[in-house]
Order: sequence, then C-alpha cells, then structure tokens
Amino acid sequence: MLQRRAAPYLKAVHDRYEATGHWQRQFAETSYRARTWPQPRRVVIKAEVTVNHKGEPRDNPRFVVTSLSLPQAQQLYEHYGDRGEMENRIKGTQKTNSRLTAPAVTASWPISCAVLLHAAAFVLHCELRRALHDTELAQAQVETLQRKLLKLGVRVQETARRIWLALLHELSAAKRYGPLLLERLRAAPS
Repeated sequence: MLQRRAAPYLKAVHDRYEATGHWQRQFAETSYRARTWPQPRRVVIKAEVTVNHKGEPRDNPRFVVTSLSLPQAQQLYEHYGDRGEMENRIKGTQKTNSRLTAPAVTASWPISCAVLLHAAAFVLHCELRRALHDTELAQAQVETLQRKLLKLGVRVQETARRIWLALLHELSAAKRYGPLLLERLRAAPS
C-alpha cells in the first residue's frame, strides 16, 4: 500500500535522475490507516534513486509512520534518522563489551557499576565523534575510535630500582587528533 503511495514521487525522482544522471531524492507525506489502527497516521515518504556499484539506478523508497508533528517531511525523516544513528552507536558500544548485553539474573552492585561505566563510555564516544565532526573519524565506529585514540600499547620493563614504561612509537592518530580534541572539548559548552 505504501509502495503505491510512493510511486508518483519515485517517478518524479526517476525523471530528475534521467535528466541529470545524479542521485536524487524527494520527501513527501501522506496519511495512512492500517485496519487495526484507530486513526490515520502521518507517513513521511523518502523517494530516492541511488546508483548501485554497476552504475545502474536503483529505487530506494523509505517510510516513517509517526504521530509527531514536526513541520516538514524532511525534518521529520532526519529526526528519525538521527535516532537510528544513535541506536547504531549504542549497539556498537554494546558489541565492544558484550558482557553487559546479557540479562542480569539479580541486580547487584557490580552490575550497576558496569552499566554506569558502559553509559559513561557511550557518552565519551559521542563527544569524541562530535568533536571530530570535520575529520575522517567523524563517522567512525566505536571500535575504531577506541583503537585509534584511546587504547595504548606499552612495554613494561622492571629493574631492581625502577619500572620502565615504553609507549608505542607509532601513535599517529592520537598525536594528530589529541590537541584538536582537547581544544574542542575545552571550548564546548558544559
């Protein structure tokens, strides 16, 4: 049903693609009511023509069914897209610490502490990505940020009088982005 409602918008986008040869998209909206719904809902349609790896056009219609009343269809679609992006980041953080995804049988102090640390790590990664908005790490996955910026390799050598710590010589990403991150995070409003 929604595919039929998107058809005229997909045709318009196809026509623009044929004229320009470039990727095209258009946002529109309609109302829709499934048989089991008590009232019609607002449906935002993203009609898009993308180009696959062979250079062939491909229809890519997307739909958001909502009761939100943001004024423009594109604004509403992007709002939900941002939510989806955040959910992907949460999944990425959980994947790096899979112990926290298993349901706890009983609530306990160690589990509560681990969840709190997990949430703090998530906020840290969000802030890192925000501060690196105009770099190649702006869309980096959690594991990439950890590997390039947060994890350090060190060789420990113990003598009778001292313990020597030798950091890895190659920390190019941390050297490159460290000062930039400090500057931006210090300037960020608290």
